[in-house]
Amino acid sequence: MKIGQTTTITAALFLCFGLCFTAPSHSAQIAERVDLDGDGHREATIFFENGRIVKVQVDRNLDKKIDCVIYYKDGFRIRAERDANYDKKIDVWIKYYFTGMPWFIAGDKNFDGKPDHWRYLKNGFVYKREWDRNFDGKPDLRMLFEAPPDMRFVPGIHNRLVEIKEDNDFDGVFEKITRPKKKQKPVTPDSEGKIDITPGAIEETGV
Repeated sequence: MKIGQTTTITAALFLCFGLCFTAPSHSAQIAERVDLDGDGHREATIFFENGRIVKVQVDRNLDKKIDCVIYYKDGFRIRAERDANYDKKIDVWIKYYFTGMPWFIAGDKNFDGKPDHWRYLKNGFVYKREWDRNFDGKPDLRMLFEAPPDMRFVPGIHNRLVEIKEDNDFDGVFEKITRPKKKQKPVTPDSEGKIDITPGAIEETGV
């Protein structure tokens, strides 16, 4: 696969299958192989039932193994599963509004087949993030966000951070709550789920 080809296929998936899609009416389920990026390889299989798309399977890296599956209901995309590192195990889970925009994204950081970090979105903005730092299946770090009134829509962008909850002894109870002051510099968690925050910009509350 050429450099950038996976990105091209992903973009083609969004453009072709992001919204409602119908085919000529048939009562039985049928499948059609398609070439999404015009490279001569039919890397996607589209399944139809009663004239509507119900599932799309994609081989993004052309290794003859399915690594992305998109599911539909009433012709609309509702959820997707993806093998991001091509180890034959699902490590990204996405759920969508009927408009095609995601409202939930979960990921598997340690690639054990189970989600350990979660993002919740509304109108393209992330309003809550959670991490399972010790991989016991329960979130132990949570960040809550809200949108400033003057912020315009930018897909996937975080809102203003308003609260951080931590369960540092992993007993299932968030015993530490941190509330950033309203005037703050941008605050984002790093890739390991740690908190990168400007000193003096937070207020702590014990629970």
